[in-house]
Amino acid sequence: MGAAKSEGEDHVIRLDVPIEIWKTPAGQQLRTAFGDGAEIERLARQALQTICRLDDIDVRFELGLELISDTRMQAINRAERNKDTPTDVLSFPQIAFPPDGTQDFSKRSELKDILNEFPPLPGPEDALYYQLGDILISVETCAKQAHSIGHSMADEFRRLLVHGLLHLFGYDHAVSAELERRMQRREDAVLDCISGS
Repeated sequence: MGAAKSEGEDHVIRLDVPIEIWKTPAGQQLRTAFGDGAEIERLARQALQTICRLDDIDVRFELGLELISDTRMQAINRAERNKDTPTDVLSFPQIAFPPDGTQDFSKRSELKDILNEFPPLPGPEDALYYQLGDILISVETCAKQAHSIGHSMADEFRRLLVHGLLHLFGYDHAVSAELERRMQRREDAVLDCISGS
């Protein structure tokens, strides 16, 4: 399929699914769950809109989402995190949100202070979009985890997508048990909102 760009009311999703991914058994499961890339883009946009609504963020973002193989994920994980194993999802933020997920964006000055360091770029119809970052999801690990957990590929993909998005907004489960619980509560809230997708 290659890279596609999709515009919505609020956000731009750049989806990249190499054609060889669709040909794998995991890629075929994903296609069965979501159809073509347009449905994945819609899901990503809906998840992003939900996080923005729950966290009271009222700006437009551009998000990169790439679906990759375990082999590629392992190489990236080795290069970026010095871990020589594939993982399910990696997030690469472009905006330095506070690393604890405790920000209160209802205070517009706090959001403005963060975004001032990252100038927006022009998007469709001359709207300005902030580059949120990129999420990489291994479709093979997604399929394995869905099987081992005992839920559907669609459910696991939704979970990984939301998990990756939350990392882009500064949520981090590796800092403390309290922040892990906070991230899990937010993940559950977002998944509840998009679970029918």
